[in-house]
Amino acid sequence: MADTRIPIFNADAQTAYIDYRTEATNLDGRQVIVVGDPSVNAAVAEVASVDPGASSTLYGQVVRVAGSIQVGGFSGSAYLTGIYNSVAVHVVGTGGTLGVRVGQVDGSIAVHLVGTGGTMAVNVGKVDGTVAVYLHSTGGTLGVNVGKIEGTSAIFLQGTGGTIGVRVGQVDGSIAVHLVGTGGTLGVRVGQVDGSIAVHLVGTGGSLAVKIDPSYNVVNAAHTIILTRTVSGSTSGVSASGVQLVAPDSGNAIKVCGYSIQTTGAVSMAIKFTNGAGTSPTEYWRPLVTASGVTGVQGANLVVTPPGYIFATAANTTLAIVNDSASLIHYSVAYFKESA
Repeated sequence: MADTRIPIFNADAQTAYIDYRTEATNLDGRQVIVVGDPSVNAAVAEVASVDPGASSTLYGQVVRVAGSIQVGGFSGSAYLTGIYNSVAVHVVGTGGTLGVRVGQVDGSIAVHLVGTGGTMAVNVGKVDGTVAVYLHSTGGTLGVNVGKIEGTSAIFLQGTGGTIGVRVGQVDGSIAVHLVGTGGTLGVRVGQVDGSIAVHLVGTGGSLAVKIDPSYNVVNAAHTIILTRTVSGSTSGVSASGVQLVAPDSGNAIKVCGYSIQTTGAVSMAIKFTNGAGTSPTEYWRPLVTASGVTGVQGANLVVTPPGYIFATAANTTLAIVNDSASLIHYSVAYFKESA
């Protein structure tokens, strides 16, 4: 407590005290004020020179900041090394610059911006909990940078006439970007996705750029297919299970939009596309190759334009080709995967 105390005698003859201590450089006396809870004697806030950490049980203070705030040595900005519970940043409007930087989120963080004509940047190192960035409207620039998402991140944009950039290093959990409308530019960049990512665009009058690895399918809300894949090879001999063309994919059906089968064998044969289930297969399609009686190449071909398809497997099902003769056949199959 204080170095010295001064007694005060009240009218009811009770004695109270004022605590004060001497300032070391000029020996001036300074009154000591204690901030505490009137109903809990031990609930007294202390002044700390360093962050006591997330596990601290010390009593703190709730304050309303007017003007500007300096936290962690950043003048004019706020920097948080870690969030273990929750934090909310709500900005009604700004014509300048707003920066929110968080080292790690184990709890939840929400950034809500009603409108800005300047620049806003949200930088989160790692998300194990939940981070939500909500932008009502802006005529300036919004940048959202997340190093790694293991929890859930949601970025909701009501409308903008400026520029929005969303960059995520890695997604092990899930990220959703929802844009109602924009007349500006939106860019979404994700380094690696081991979980799930959803980008929902209701409408835009500007530009959108999406770069997808060839190993991924892209669909819109109407399940329009953007990417197709092919498999080709040859087989001969009779086998009940046939040759596997495409391995099962959990949650997705294999939809064939084109095939070509060719042979130089002078025999008729029925080529079957099945689920590869041996003697009791599910048969999806059967092209017939008829011997023409002349030497040369013969076969069967069919193709449609995606998102149309010729036939489809069930979800999580193999696609196989079965030859009922010993003649050599060459095949090429075009397909895409889509949720069943």
